[in-house]
Amino acid sequence: MSHRTAIINSFIAHLENHTSAVGYRGYRFLHEINSFPSFYVAFQNEARLHRGDRYGILALNIRGYSWADNVDPFELYMRELETAVQTYRPQHLRFVDEARVISVRTDEGVMQPYGIVDLNVEILYRLDPNFTSTVRADSTVVTADNMIIKVDNQ
Repeated sequence: MSHRTAIINSFIAHLENHTSAVGYRGYRFLHEINSFPSFYVAFQNEARLHRGDRYGILALNIRGYSWADNVDPFELYMRELETAVQTYRPQHLRFVDEARVISVRTDEGVMQPYGIVDLNVEILYRLDPNFTSTVRADSTVVTADNMIIKVDNQ
């Protein structure tokens, strides 16, 4: 299993544990959904960043569905999802450096009694937390994990 897949799976499990909803991967149409509240996490893209360490930035879309006669339970569910995203990083410090909500959109009551919320989320993570690369050229050793250059006097 790739590092990206492991992060997405642990992210879905974290959201399930911190909300009252059931989570899945991918998208579903509204008529295919049988359990409410529920959410679906879809991978959008991944960017790479090389500044000191090697990082990946996962862009995810979370689409949450609920069913209620009025808007109040839907707003609580939307806040639950947003808070769960924000609490993901402190519980996964080993490899996740940041998890943030970029935008929140709702159907604004058009689909009532259903409620639909879309959250765009970015997760910044280290590509390999145990990354250590040593390159020996003549008498110089370059260690990539902390960027320290040492010269051998042999």
